[in-house]
Amino acid sequence: MRLTTVVALFLLAGCGSDDSGDPARLSELNESAASLSEELSAYSADEPVGLKVQLSFRSDVDLDLYVTGPLAETVYFANHTSKSGGEISRDVRCDSEDPRIEEVVFNSPIPGRYRVGVDFPTRCSGDPAAAAYAVLVKHPGEELRKSGVVQLEQFDVAVLEFEIGDKYKRD
Repeated sequence: MRLTTVVALFLLAGCGSDDSGDPARLSELNESAASLSEELSAYSADEPVGLKVQLSFRSDVDLDLYVTGPLAETVYFANHTSKSGGEISRDVRCDSEDPRIEEVVFNSPIPGRYRVGVDFPTRCSGDPAAAAYAVLVKHPGEELRKSGVVQLEQFDVAVLEFEIGDKYKRD
């Protein structure tokens, strides 16, 4: 492989343009992610009937939530409902008001494996190369949390994976 090809691939991959080389910025983003997780818990105090997946982020970015169910179909901004019963109930964009929370709900989730993904396609203001996020998954009696940092134009396809057992099986 020629050096110019390697350099081009390096640049296309976004290497060198993230915030991971700046320890102070990375620390700030991690603190922001922890804060988002706390805020999301306060916002989501209700107990869901089925399964609720939420993504919280700051107003300077537009992140997108992806939830893939057991039938391998993904609910996200371009596919609002799935055959397994998932539905995007809240999709926010740069012009949306706070709190900036996207939400996918499965009223009667089918048993199986679920995967949550986070995408960072767009900046809303400023010049962030990375963004903090928090994910909250709630189903009766259980709660999963994940917070992290995603780079601009990066799609983390599996920030969280979990199983739903037979107790949620449809009648």
